[in-house]
Amino acid sequence: MSAANTQTGANLIADAERAPLIRKAFELYGTGTETKANVLRVVTSLGLKTQRGCGLTPQTSEKMLRNPVYSGWIVIAGWGVRERGSFAPLVSEELFKRVQEILDGKRLSVTAHQRNNPDFPLRVFVSCGACGTPLTGSWSRGRKGRYP
Repeated sequence: MSAANTQTGANLIADAERAPLIRKAFELYGTGTETKANVLRVVTSLGLKTQRGCGLTPQTSEKMLRNPVYSGWIVIAGWGVRERGSFAPLVSEELFKRVQEILDGKRLSVTAHQRNNPDFPLRVFVSCGACGTPLTGSWSRGRKGRYP
């Protein structure tokens, strides 16, 4: 048996400064009432930075919200590996799944922009017959004015 197989301690340790802020980002976005941009703004104002000390970009923020390691899982898609880590997760698996459903459009979020526009009452309630993705509507600007 190799030394790697006999380890019993945690193989990842949470960063004491960033862990509460990452947890806050998941909790805020998991409510369904906050946009990704607003969550990013909040956690950045609270001091969340990358390991290099830079502010998070929208792409880095989404990558963070999609990373299963925060729920305690090690996933290597190229090898087909999905294993429970021997470390304490930052967020519950339920919260992680809820965030993924919101990001994928499978769970309705209740942000005012998406749901409460009287011009588009069927927004997100109508879905594509082929792939099941919720459809949306918006106003566009053309040569002769704006149109839905």
